Amino acid sequence: MDSKELLDFFLELKPSSLSGTVIGLVGVLGAGKTHLVKELVRLQFEGLETEVSSPTYTVCNIYKTEGIEIHHYDLYRIETEEELYDTGVLESIEMGNVLVFIEWVDMHPELAETCDYIVNIEITAKTQRIYSIDKRS
Repeated sequence: MDSKELLDFFLELKPSSLSGTVIGLVGVLGAGKTHLVKELVRLQFEGLETEVSSPTYTVCNIYKTEGIEIHHYDLYRIETEEELYDTGVLESIEMGNVLVFIEWVDMHPELAETCDYIVNIEITAKTQRIYSIDKRS
């Protein structure tokens, strides 16, 4: 599917139904994982207090909207189980009342099992991507 079909899929979901949802993102460096999160949040939620940006160095960015809190993780640099625990991603997942995006979820298979959706992004050309969604629950 292309980016429009992917965005349409998520836009069919009501924002309130995304509370407690965990979305894993898989793709090579530069595939557009953060860009996808930015577009989904921009299109789906109003009242965002800050612009969505890459959590590469902060590991987690938290965004507050009128209806839901969004936790956006980038686990690229996380290597050990202890580091993973220190990120707070497990607590975010257990909260059950936030929307969680996890970039590089494939590097941590134990987290992939907690995802409701896993979005795979494949680069087919410099500006073209193919998206696939694995609905896990």
